[in-house]
Parts: sequence; structure tokens; C-alpha cells
Amino acid sequence: MKKWYYFLLSFCLILFISSSSMLIIHKNNEEELNIIALEGQLEETKEENLKEKYYNFRKEYQNDDIIGSIYIPGTEINTLFVKPSNNSYYLSHTLKKEKSKIGAVFMDYRNTFDDKQINIYGHNSNKYDVAFKTLRLYLDNEFTKKNNLIYIETENGTTTYQVFSVKRTKETEHMILKTNNFLGHIKKLRKDALYNDETEISETDDILILQTCLLDGTRDYLIVSARKITNL
Repeated sequence: MKKWYYFLLSFCLILFISSSSMLIIHKNNEEELNIIALEGQLEETKEENLKEKYYNFRKEYQNDDIIGSIYIPGTEINTLFVKPSNNSYYLSHTLKKEKSKIGAVFMDYRNTFDDKQINIYGHNSNKYDVAFKTLRLYLDNEFTKKNNLIYIETENGTTTYQVFSVKRTKETEHMILKTNNFLGHIKKLRKDALYNDETEISETDDILILQTCLLDGTRDYLIVSARKITNL
């Protein structure tokens, strides 16, 4: 009996130690992913030499894909973004090009900053502090009214956009970057919007689309559409 007693005791002890180790490893992995999620988050800066600033970012992250940053007052979004050679790589790679489900914020690979419509994508998460997590705040119309400005900074200056529409959708109209019917495109972007400020959009306007996923079991996209109002 004693042998069986000591065997069971040893087995339980080994099981406890193994379980504890797995919990520690899991906790460490979760903490590491949270740190990775915060990569590219920026602090307020008065640095004026933007070309040097973004040269230093590319050097720091060893990534020539870094082309700008996006800042939205009222949210926690103040982060670098990249332009890739496709729209899949940064879904699973960080700013440092390390493989991770956290990904990075990225501009559509088809875009240039001269386009009438620029799309920027980023992951949402219920667990990690990914940059576009707080886009969910725009589901609240009162929040949107008070926090409707988006700033895109590049080494050539800062562009300001004003939010005109927020919607959730399974459709991909917002991914059409070039169209012969721009106003018809805008109308579709506004259709069934949760927020629509009725701002008139003309043929000469440029727009910005921010996209993330809504993690509420619907598989919907959250789309924030904004009109360029200044270019400094």
C-alpha cells in the first residue's frame, strides 16, 4: 500500500508542477503578446524634422515599410502604420516583421497618398491592447460627434480628416479604391450607417477608410469613413 501511496503522491506532485509551469508559460506568453501589441504606439512629440523622424522609426524597427502614423484624439490610437506589398502579410506580422497574431496597422498595398480613397486596416481584440481596439468607441454616436477628427502624419506633413460615416457591414464596398462613380460609392458607404453627419461629399473630395473587425459573433467589419479637410 505504501508503494502505491508514494506513487500516487509523486504522480500528483509531478502533475501539479507541470500544470503550474504551463500556467506560468501561458501567462508569460500573454504578457509578451500585450507588449507586442503596444509596438508602434507613439508619445506626443514636438519633433519637426519629419523625414528624420520616420527615417529613425524605420531604423529602430528595421522596417522600410513604415510610412506614417495615425492619431485619433479621444481614443488610444496614436500608432505607426506600414505599407506592405500585399494585404495579408501584416495580418500576422508585427512592425518588426516578427510573426504574431497581433499583426500591425497597415495601409492597403494598392494605395498611394495621392489617391482619392486611402484604406487603413488593423486588428481588433478582446484580449490584447491592439491599436484599432478603440475604434469600437465609434459605435457610440455621441462619442463620434465629439471625436470626429483623424490625423495622418507622414514625412511630408500632416493631413486632417473628419468622420462623416460609421457603419458595420459584411459587404466589401469600402474596399473599392477606384471607381467611375465616386458619389455612388459614397452613397453605398453611407447606406445603413450607424452614424451619418450628412456632410456633403463632392467629386473633388478625398476620403479615408479605417477598418477593423467586430468581435461580437457577427463577423462584421467596422468601417469609419472620413473626408480630408486639411493637408499641411
